[in-house]
Amino acid sequence: MFDSLQKRQEVVLPALAALMLGLWLSIPEKEHEPPPLLWEDTAPPEIIPEPAEDFAQHCDIEPPPDFNRMVEAAGEATGINPRLIALTVYRESRCKVDALGAVGEIGLGQVYPDIWTQVLVEEGIIESVGDLYDPEVNLRATGFILSEVLRYAKGDPADALRRYNGSGSAARRYAREQSGIYQAMWGEPVWFRR
Repeated sequence: MFDSLQKRQEVVLPALAALMLGLWLSIPEKEHEPPPLLWEDTAPPEIIPEPAEDFAQHCDIEPPPDFNRMVEAAGEATGINPRLIALTVYRESRCKVDALGAVGEIGLGQVYPDIWTQVLVEEGIIESVGDLYDPEVNLRATGFILSEVLRYAKGDPADALRRYNGSGSAARRYAREQSGIYQAMWGEPVWFRR
């Protein structure tokens, strides 16, 4: 059987090739050329980056110009989830750049200079307390402080949020409220690290 199949192939294949060649030659010569390549059609589709998150939409008052970029940059510089930085700002200052707290907290994240100045200077985030009035510096300081309180809390997000606010029952309530607000806004549990 193998021999007969091989003989059929030896007869049929050359006949098929001759038929195809005859058909090819019967087509007018100008149609023998392949169509020209259309480079614009062969280019990969343009990749459109996802729009950056609009953190400014949740501010109670007009945030500083370029707020979204500054929050993202602070998150990138400190390794902290930018949503958490923004949430902290919403609660602490309502996005008011020149906010001053009752015991001297400064700016967007209400950084408490009596506690954080020395560490922020050592880390190269500020040179003096006055730098905390710069919104970009204040956001970076806020991200750094969030990373530090997370470290002190040994990775426990609820305890880290409490530590950002202080201690006692008011700080525990703050942590519970911040967790609830975060989950309501973004539909996920609070997470700190990028």
